[in-house]
Amino acid sequence: MITLTVTLIFYNVINSTAGPKYHIGDALLGGFNGMPNVPSLNIPFLPDDTLEPLGMFLLSMVLLLAVYFALQIVLATRFGRVLVGIRENEHRVEFLGYDARLHKLVAFSIGGALAGLAGCLFVSWGNYVSPTVFSVVQSAQIIIWLMVGGAGTLLGPVLGAVAISWLTVEIGTQQLVNANVVLGAILLIFVLLVPKGVAPMITDRLVPWLLASRRSAAAKHDLPQGSRA
Repeated sequence: MITLTVTLIFYNVINSTAGPKYHIGDALLGGFNGMPNVPSLNIPFLPDDTLEPLGMFLLSMVLLLAVYFALQIVLATRFGRVLVGIRENEHRVEFLGYDARLHKLVAFSIGGALAGLAGCLFVSWGNYVSPTVFSVVQSAQIIIWLMVGGAGTLLGPVLGAVAISWLTVEIGTQQLVNANVVLGAILLIFVLLVPKGVAPMITDRLVPWLLASRRSAAAKHDLPQGSRA
């Protein structure tokens, strides 16, 4: 809730930065009009050649995989195991002698760095940024990605972001239903019926069921003909 409140503060502050006196270097903040004509990322060692949409997509995919596997490595370390313990029972972790506040601060810093990387890619892809990136709608959409994909997992938010973004684009092609109403309904459904999200449901229920069905089918196949009868 504090993070959402700070987001609203930033939204109002950035909206009030219209005029030539608000700038970072030569770049005007633009206030509610945003910052247009943001330069695209250039190809390394070729400053005059910028990345085309396909190049941006490939770069984003490579960075996504790099971040995913890097976080998997972090979770496999002692630091990552302590973070998981804090998520499950913070007081017990503190009783074991770990500084929960320090671990949460480092985790928040890592999350902030990854959010900054995502923001850099987002702005470079659209060549434009406006105060709406601090709006409640944008913040709520990220929460929906997390709830749909599955909190406490690394793959879940990726699946949730892809699915919800695709659904938002599909809804935007028609004028019958408002996209925000659909997203709100999806959030309510997942909070009430699938609180753990899609990824845990697949890993905890669907995959074991498929493995059990496969073992059962293999056992029946290995039985002698007379035993089957």
